[in-house]
Amino acid sequence: LLLVAISFMSGLLLSSLVYILIAYFDQKIRTPTQFQRMTNLPLIGVINFIDLKASSLKEHIIQIERSKTSRTNNFREFLRKMRYEIESSGKKTIMFTSTEPNQGKTTLLQSLAFSLSLSKKRVLLIDTNFCNNDLSVLNAAKPTLELFSFDKVESDQNALKNLISPTGVENVDIIGCKGGDYTPNEILPKDHILNHLDYFLTMYDYILIEGAPLNGFTDAKELSQFVDGIVAIFSANAEIKSADKESIKYFRTIPEKFLGSVLNQLDMNEYRV
Repeated sequence: LLLVAISFMSGLLLSSLVYILIAYFDQKIRTPTQFQRMTNLPLIGVINFIDLKASSLKEHIIQIERSKTSRTNNFREFLRKMRYEIESSGKKTIMFTSTEPNQGKTTLLQSLAFSLSLSKKRVLLIDTNFCNNDLSVLNAAKPTLELFSFDKVESDQNALKNLISPTGVENVDIIGCKGGDYTPNEILPKDHILNHLDYFLTMYDYILIEGAPLNGFTDAKELSQFVDGIVAIFSANAEIKSADKESIKYFRTIPEKFLGSVLNQLDMNEYRV
């Protein structure tokens, strides 16, 4: 019995030690608490993972069952909380970026725009992610950003119609880009439309811009001068690496513009623990 007890305690201690070591070396974000401990960045929202195979993004947000009294759509509720933070910030032109690719920027940007439309806000999306123009492709937007200078748009209303594409959701439009191996400073015309976002704010309540990831690309830094606010998106499945830490330092250097972070693709099972 003594040997059995010793073996049991040894196995328990060894298992506990292995678990502690795994938890210590695991750099995945997973939960809001871990995110803030690892990055020391403010959080303005968390968004859970949703499966878009069964239903579209628009259906998840736009189609509200008015007859239901219970509110059990976690994704929609998290999005409403994030929408409140954006509206409370007072910022009207906001760029969404990330440290790495595949953090869910495109889906989150569209989700926020659709949610804002439900609160009777007009939203203009601008795709400046020249590295990956999924936002333009998914909305079948005309690739016009690189072509138009403001003087052409201001003097010709037909040019304005050609510049902006509808998304299929009421009150949400988009300016698409073609994308390529260039940065905003290299491709945009001298008098490009980003210099005149105030003009578009006469027609829209919010302008939401998707920027390229910070790690390895300068695009988001080049674009930061044109916006009032910047939001960083992190996937709960991602790990914080050395390159991420350098990008996180950049967010701390712009406190007047940095609104905070969003922890995206959250596993609800991890969140409830």
